[in-house]
Amino acid sequence: RRQQTGSSEAEEELQLYKKLLKCNSCHVREKNAVLSKCMHVFCRQCLDERVETRQRKCPNCGEAFSATDIRNIYL
Repeated sequence: RRQQTGSSEAEEELQLYKKLLKCNSCHVREKNAVLSKCMHVFCRQCLDERVETRQRKCPNCGEAFSATDIRNIYL
């Protein structure tokens, strides 16, 4: 019985970590880019779409950014 509790806790922790790796904007793709000014992490596709459509504000905090502010990071 104790093993099941440990397994359940491990599964919950795994789901939490998976959620942290998802893009905060689309909630589908894994994160792979960062806004250097505010340091929020999103997938490259979401940020590229925002730059192209001139919606250059962070989806999390609303801070303005430009295409040159986007930096690749490696998680």
